[in-house]
Amino acid sequence: MSTSGKLLGLNPRQDDLTKIFELDHNHFPRPWTRAEWMSMDFAHSLIYAWQKNGLDGFALFHRVDGDETAHLLKICVLPELRGTGLVQQFWAELVKNLKFLGVSSIYLEVEKTNSRAVKFYQKMGFLPLREIKAYYSDGTAALTMSLTL
Repeated sequence: MSTSGKLLGLNPRQDDLTKIFELDHNHFPRPWTRAEWMSMDFAHSLIYAWQKNGLDGFALFHRVDGDETAHLLKICVLPELRGTGLVQQFWAELVKNLKFLGVSSIYLEVEKTNSRAVKFYQKMGFLPLREIKAYYSDGTAALTMSLTL
């Protein structure tokens, strides 16, 4: 299967958000509500979509202008594309774009029990910083991880 796609920087137009909302709602372990998406601080958000056959994945970062750090809030790829190399290719394009914007480090929180995601982030070079107990509403712990670009 070919994993090539096109990285798009999206804006907060309703049609763009609707597609991302649906992907998040259908395929993310902890999807946001529509209200959470609409209350997002778009002035400090970077939303990228991976598009090959429609919307195949997205990544959402929070970043304040002048700050060299980006906070990865969400990354989601269609389940059938996981394990095909697409996520690594998508990640490489994201890093290239973030470096262009002057980002030198990324941090994130991930469910400690989501071993597949934790292993992916470690493979991409993220290092664990700390565990946050009861980070999620159901009491699940999170790992904070960081990557220097």
